[in-house]
Amino acid sequence: MGVQAFNWAAVNDAPLIFFCQNNQWAISTRRRPRAAPHSVRAAGFGLTTTLVDGNDMLAVHAATSAAAQRVRAGGPPELIEAITYRMGGHSTSDDPTRYRADEEVQLWEQRDPVLRVRRLLDQQDWVDANFHRNLEAEADELAEATRAACRALEPPPLEETFRNTLVEETTSLRQERERYTAWRNSFA
Repeated sequence: MGVQAFNWAAVNDAPLIFFCQNNQWAISTRRRPRAAPHSVRAAGFGLTTTLVDGNDMLAVHAATSAAAQRVRAGGPPELIEAITYRMGGHSTSDDPTRYRADEEVQLWEQRDPVLRVRRLLDQQDWVDANFHRNLEAEADELAEATRAACRALEPPPLEETFRNTLVEETTSLRQERERYTAWRNSFA
């Protein structure tokens, strides 16, 4: 997390919430030990901080709701650090089986947030097997519809990248876009 951003937010009393999804890994490397976790470091800049189990959806919701309420009421900026675990590789070229033990991964598989909510719903008898079947079918249908809609999208013209990089297009960005457009049109 950027200490400059923490400092800027605290100095300007910015009404914002930083959310750090700490998955405990950099690419192929376990998180390096620090003198203090992100949440403790952010407190040193004057932010209110919360450390939460990132695999507990209800705890994350409660922490985020409480932080939003405090910030909206005029409180200082906040950082929520949610401790979770990166189950897959960092990228398609990363093979986590080279540096992680199967036992560690299996332990975290049991802490999967969706599985935890499902267990709660089942243990409290709030839902039945039919609910789960219908929910999975609805999710599959939504996923396929989303993929189909994305595949049907026309690629945006590159000029839009220039226009959407900043809220207001700067002179230099406009000039860069115009040079690109002229260069591309030279092939027509």
